[in-house]
Order: sequence, then structure tokens, then C-alpha cells
Amino acid sequence: MAGREVGYENEDLKSGSKKMIRPRMKSWNDIPLEILLIIVSMLDDPSVFVALCVCSGWRNGIFKALTHLNLSWCNNHMNSLVISLIPKFQNIKSLVLKQVKPQLIDNAVMVVAKFCPKLTDLDLTNSLDLSKHSIIALASGCPNLINLNLSDCSTIEDDICLMYLASSCTKLYSLNLSNCNNFVTDNSLMIIAGFCNELQILNVSGCTMVSDEGVTSLANGCSEMRALTLDGCLLVTDVSVLALSEKCPHLNFLEHSDCKKITIKSSNALAKIFMNKITEILKPMKKYLQEIEEEEKI
Repeated sequence: MAGREVGYENEDLKSGSKKMIRPRMKSWNDIPLEILLIIVSMLDDPSVFVALCVCSGWRNGIFKALTHLNLSWCNNHMNSLVISLIPKFQNIKSLVLKQVKPQLIDNAVMVVAKFCPKLTDLDLTNSLDLSKHSIIALASGCPNLINLNLSDCSTIEDDICLMYLASSCTKLYSLNLSNCNNFVTDNSLMIIAGFCNELQILNVSGCTMVSDEGVTSLANGCSEMRALTLDGCLLVTDVSVLALSEKCPHLNFLEHSDCKKITIKSSNALAKIFMNKITEILKPMKKYLQEIEEEEKI
């Protein structure tokens, strides 16, 4: 059986016969935007930038429609790449600028803050050359941030920048401040607790100035907390663990390696709470299994 010809039927008004007319693409510009986005979704991150060079239609389409961009593959000149290209993207919501070796400086982050008002996810891991001015700029330009990773941004100083960030980005769900020892203090956690009541995931590992005062404030202000990492917070004691267990009923992950002042007493109390939660989760399953067992007996 011959294969069916694909195209559009067009009736010849004079002869009454039908002719098959194939859709034609005269250039790469003729590819519909929907198809272009499917193509782009199949590319790895560096190849997206190759696609920008195919033609003006592809370039304009990608600049207009792309919402997720990852530049972590860029081992050199990331700063200049961000400055030159980010202003052209119109709808970026997720941006990964994680670095193996530090490349970004404040002027690149300020460009992101200026041209990405829809940004919800930002990863600046290992940006060792940033200052508080980057954080203040993000607070002003990206108020919709939900997930922010500032891990190892250890050169940022002065926790006043967190005041700007927390008071502006009140929808923060996940915040990674690990090894940001120069500006993460008890006062920082109090600020976060005061403004970011929806925060559910926080990492302050390696922040040695954090103590019970900050963690208990966090417990009181962020009752929706699900996961908290306190590794290396040497000043934290049982007081913090007990406050979290009492004030954060949804907490199901607490990491406190190297917190030598946390004893087995509070750990056991927290473990008991976790076990009670697991029991509650398994209750519907247990009931279901009992119903099946009763049906089999009948």
C-alpha cells in the first residue's frame, strides 16, 4: 500500500480536480515559534547559544520565549556574556550562574536585576567577587524571587543587604546562604524570620556566627520550615533544636553535623517527632491494607 502524501488539498475551480500542495519553508525563519521551542528544549545549554546564530528569526524567538537559562558551563568570560546577552532575553524566570572559578562581579548581577523582573530562581554559587551592592540590586529588581542560592558568596559583607532582600522578596521558598560567614548572623536570621514567613528550605551551614538566638527567631517566624541545614554552626545548642521541634510542625529535615553543643537529648526529642509524623503519614496506608485483608476474609 502506497504511503499517504502529506500536504494541503486545494481544489482547482476550472477542472474540479484536487491538487496536493505541500507547505514550503523558504528559510529557517519560517519555522513556527512552537516548533522552535521544542527544538531548543532538546538542546544542551551551550547549544542554545549556537541556535541564536542560525538566523534572526531564531534569535528573536529564543530571546522572546526562553524562560530558563543556564550559564554554568561557561568557564571563562561569564561576566561579559551576562552583560551582553541578558538584556536581550525578555522572559527569563530561572537563571543559573554557578561558577567553578569566580567570574561574576557586581556589574553583571546589576544587569540581571535590571532586565529580569520576572526572575523566580537564581543560582549565584561561588560568586566570590560580589559585594552587598549585588544583593541590594536583586532586592530592588527581582521581587518575585522564590529560590535563591548564594552559597559560598563569602565576600559579601554587612547583613544590612539581607534587610533589603528579605523585605522585598517576601515569597522566598528556598534560600541557600551556606559559607556566607561575613554577613549571616543572628541578626540576619531575625530579619529573614520577620519578612519571609513562607520560607521552607534554608541552608546556613558554615555560618559560625549563628547561635540559638537566631535559630529560635527563625523557628518563631518561619513555622512552614521543612528543611534546615546548620552544619558547622558551632554556637547552636539544644535550645535551637527544641524550639524548632515545637514551632515548626512541618520540619522533616534537620542537618547539624559538627554542632557539638547539640546533645543526644534534643536529637532524641526531634527523632520522636519525626517518627510521629511518619506514623501519621502511614495511617491511611494501614487502613487501606486492613480493608483489603477484611475483604479477603469474606
